[in-house]
Amino acid sequence: MSAANGTQRDIGLDLTRILAFLAVPSVHFFLNSTYYDTAIVGPRMALMTVMRTAFMVCVPLYMLLSGYLSAEKHIPLTRPGLLGYYKKLLPIFLTYALSTGVILLYRALWLGEEQTILSAVKNLLSFQQYSWYMNMYFGLLLLTPFLNALWQSLATPAARRALLAVLSGMVNIYNLHSAETLLHPWLSTSYDQLVPDWWQRLYPITYYFLGGYLRAHVDIKRLRTGRLAALLLLAVLCFGYNVWRNQGIPFVWGSWCDWGSLQNVVDTVLVFLLLNSIRYSTPPTSITRFTGYLSKLTLGAYLVSWIPDNYLYTMLKSAVPSVTDQLNYFPLTVGGTILVSLLLAAVVECCVSLLMRLLR
Repeated sequence: MSAANGTQRDIGLDLTRILAFLAVPSVHFFLNSTYYDTAIVGPRMALMTVMRTAFMVCVPLYMLLSGYLSAEKHIPLTRPGLLGYYKKLLPIFLTYALSTGVILLYRALWLGEEQTILSAVKNLLSFQQYSWYMNMYFGLLLLTPFLNALWQSLATPAARRALLAVLSGMVNIYNLHSAETLLHPWLSTSYDQLVPDWWQRLYPITYYFLGGYLRAHVDIKRLRTGRLAALLLLAVLCFGYNVWRNQGIPFVWGSWCDWGSLQNVVDTVLVFLLLNSIRYSTPPTSITRFTGYLSKLTLGAYLVSWIPDNYLYTMLKSAVPSVTDQLNYFPLTVGGTILVSLLLAAVVECCVSLLMRLLR
């Protein structure tokens, strides 16, 4: 995230990572409330469905940002080159391990769960709580030298666009047996396969290469921020299609709205371009350092956000059974999760920094 050779940090990239984190507790509101158990009926449920669609940029933004920052880096595919690169991943693993440790302390001291060394190791290695992302992310980091070699071997922008096109075949969304299901898609949650869909699960690589493409071939600062904002608003409203797709039934998580779906790709790219098209005036050093520090905390904050979520939503669902009434507490629960997560992540970051100094 830091600029090379000690030059000024790119505050747009820091803000991108911060926004990605803020969207995580926001979309987890729907996971931890009773939203997914409730039929999409009425204006409040429709509003929540649009909100959920908008906040789904959280994880894709992290992936796209990884490609933007790393895809053009040359990592020698030699033993010294790979070992040198992999050694730099140690702080990320320590952040994950210590964040998991904080969660296990909460589970033992507050939830009264018995914890042993074996159960702690099992939790760490099986990527529980919100750590499915780390399961994906560690794999992406291990593959990065080889992904970069592939990316850099593509000599032209056209070749790179062709690769992105192959990775982005997302059209299997409708049951085509009946015209009725085309007009009323909520009647069926199945779809007919038009193109091979197994490789859609490689969406992290798609986002990674999208980030690399934007870095290498798009002059983002020349784009019009106002136009991007209008396009983003239009996209979010259009993908309110999810309200229609789930009309009268509980929300269905299908290929049309998953992490790698067309709607999330479009929204994520537009949010990234919007944030980074702004020509930020040179901020005071204190603001640059503060945003950089918050940006650094976001991974740990993402992981430990399971703790305030578990505490707050247990109380919320007990006190407010109706999900439409739970929406009134969205600012309080999401804001509380964000604040507590950042505070816990600051403790984790201090421990990681201390351990890295000791190891050096």
